[in-house]
Amino acid sequence: MLSRKITLLFVLPFLCLDAASATNIKADPFPDLSQLLIGEWSSPAWNGKLIESWRMIDATTFESSAVYLEKKDTLYASTSRIEKVAGKWMLFSVIKDSAPKIFQAVSSSANHILFENSDYSHPRQVRYSFTERNKFNRTITGEENGQPSTFNFNLVPQVEVAVKNQTPALRAAFAPLMGKTWRAKGAWANGDAFQQEVRFHWDLEDAAVIAQSHGIIDPINNTWGQRNHGIRYWNKGEEKLLFAEYDIFGSVTEGTISLRDNNIYYHYNYGGFLLTDAWEKVDEFTYNFKVGVFSKGDWQDVYLSTQFIDITTTEPALMEPDLTLPYRQIPDAPEKYNAATVAARAIDGLAFRYYWATEGLRQQDLDYRTTPESRSSAETIDHIHGLAKVVHNAVMELPNISGDPSEELSFIEQRTQTLTLLAAASERLKNSKSKDLKRFNIIFQRGDNQSVLPFWNTLNGPLADALWHVGQVVAFRRASGNPFNSNVSVLRGTVKE
Repeated sequence: MLSRKITLLFVLPFLCLDAASATNIKADPFPDLSQLLIGEWSSPAWNGKLIESWRMIDATTFESSAVYLEKKDTLYASTSRIEKVAGKWMLFSVIKDSAPKIFQAVSSSANHILFENSDYSHPRQVRYSFTERNKFNRTITGEENGQPSTFNFNLVPQVEVAVKNQTPALRAAFAPLMGKTWRAKGAWANGDAFQQEVRFHWDLEDAAVIAQSHGIIDPINNTWGQRNHGIRYWNKGEEKLLFAEYDIFGSVTEGTISLRDNNIYYHYNYGGFLLTDAWEKVDEFTYNFKVGVFSKGDWQDVYLSTQFIDITTTEPALMEPDLTLPYRQIPDAPEKYNAATVAARAIDGLAFRYYWATEGLRQQDLDYRTTPESRSSAETIDHIHGLAKVVHNAVMELPNISGDPSEELSFIEQRTQTLTLLAAASERLKNSKSKDLKRFNIIFQRGDNQSVLPFWNTLNGPLADALWHVGQVVAFRRASGNPFNSNVSVLRGTVKE
């Protein structure tokens, strides 16, 4: 805001009028600015929007503050003052931090004011026209590079519109990405290789998107693992779609998200440069992916250009459905309740869940792990196989011998054996009596030494542990873009074929 002292300091040499001469000047009609100018106004301008606010200081002094916005970013601000000084109406304008520009009214009427300063090339004239109620026009004229120039601003009352919650738009934009694994390969502009797999899932009652990205986490040893964990969400306080991306190296990248048609743009500061990552939809299986400088709807520089491909439907399962395996549907329940048949049903419940948790897995599902330090799905399934052996051996009254060489099995062989072991244990229990459980101990044997635990420990140990890990496999396959078959009813032990 310009003070009255500063105003007089600048304007008096410009006017070169004494008080006596000022009183002899015949005053032209002048608009009632208190009725025509006061308020909040806006106008389209260039590629954005001009917003200004006028207020009355007193009957001869009016001040404004204005901002120019592009895509909600303030590119510059200005202040203006219309003031009557020594009998003359003056316009003072300051854009950004520049020196004030001063104009004198050279003509006026009840519906216009024309300010001018012939010492300036641009702007030379500023005209305010009040031809309609609740609307005014400002025309700025002058010369730029020796050519006439004119800028018109049609200002109307600024209506404050509450920014809508963009969560529905976020859901719509990311819905095609959900439940899939997206893979991209390419090279940066400097020749460095780029390779990444991304999986998305909903969180916070579908109000936030979680992104898990895998890539090279150790270039020297070419180690592959989870590299990033990110979130995309609507921030009510800032009224923006925001994202944060945390990486394994201890860094975080934060920024804003803009959505256009079916495309997703991430805007962020990287080393002092404003960069954009773009997912531009080609079709339901393909997104063009670019990293670079994106401004005014166009790419100024591109540092990476490749495609993310949905590999969920292109990578086959490791095996075709084997209808000969047990537990595609849960066996009929025993006719009688006793301790042994209840234990058998618990094994059946585990085996049915295991069958469908591992049905239709792909190699990428087996490779999935939540962190570089955690077990992969394949390692978890291997652990379940070991637990199934312990359950089976207890019911069959066989020892678990330490030190024996482990058998190398493929995933298909291991799955078949796990289901077969659990089916055998269940069958024996169904044909046993409650008192037989006293014999079904867990036996760990190392050389001549044995450690024996009662059947109770089978229930709360390997059986419960295996159920826990089957749940992990279900969660992992969902995260890797291959969710559990929704036609399976674990309550009824059936599947809709």
